[in-house]
Amino acid sequence: MSDQFGPLFERSKGGDQACLGRLLSLVDEMGPTSLREACMLRPQRRAFRLGLTGAPGVGKSTLLAGLIDHLCGRGFKVAVLAIDPSSPFSQGALLGDRLRFADRSSKWERIFFARSLGSRGNLGGVAASAFLMARVFDAIEFDFVIVETVGVGQSEIDIVHLADRTALVLNPCAGDSVQLIKAGIQEIGDLIIVNKSDLEGAESLIQELKIYREGSPIFSTVATRGEGVDKVAQWIVSQRDFAVDVAFRNSVVRLRGEAGVLLRRLYEQEIQRQVAAVETVEDLEVLFQSATVSKGGNNG
Repeated sequence: MSDQFGPLFERSKGGDQACLGRLLSLVDEMGPTSLREACMLRPQRRAFRLGLTGAPGVGKSTLLAGLIDHLCGRGFKVAVLAIDPSSPFSQGALLGDRLRFADRSSKWERIFFARSLGSRGNLGGVAASAFLMARVFDAIEFDFVIVETVGVGQSEIDIVHLADRTALVLNPCAGDSVQLIKAGIQEIGDLIIVNKSDLEGAESLIQELKIYREGSPIFSTVATRGEGVDKVAQWIVSQRDFAVDVAFRNSVVRLRGEAGVLLRRLYEQEIQRQVAAVETVEDLEVLFQSATVSKGGNNG
């Protein structure tokens, strides 16, 4: 147990954003070993977790900025985790919105932008630290945690184990979006947002989605102009009261999903340690022999 965890948590809960930043960095450094401390915090209420996913270029960051504006305008306390190697907090549209929020001090105090988390090669598109940090945001009593993921395609499924609801963002110029829907990624979306809906083909895409996703909420937005974003925000707020269910959070499926992500992180760290020790062909042969013996032992 880290001696820093408790003091940083108490100061973070008191509103010290610098301490919260250090606490999240500590959680990131500790990895899965921080789970014990995070679980011991036992929050009185839990933040609603929204996953925001979709292919690069569909406008997730601009849409995210609009959602933040609406949620904070209603007095909610919002945290943002970005799982994106391109670091949208240091470049692109979201930086401009962050500066815009800074001019509204009362609103800015209710937003916390976590530093961008590299997915570190996770096939599921979500960094293991995001699961741990989300527990911290629960304990510090944020109202919403929005997780913006890499948006790399069909393998991006870990978000369903982290989020209470997941929004899949598409746009009419992103290629064969409907083919992508039919391929299976539709399973991760509780709602679908067709962004850049002022472009040609948007209405056709929406109609096809209504066929393939009958009964699912489908929204049309032009995030750069703020059009339709308020309706998405209203839907998210409407889900908050009954979506944050303790039994659902602690369901076997979700816990196993989280366990898989955290265990991969531990194994990846061990693999990196062993790889870093290889300096000669002999080292490589020893490593290969060890891996082969270990595999044979597990199969036996």
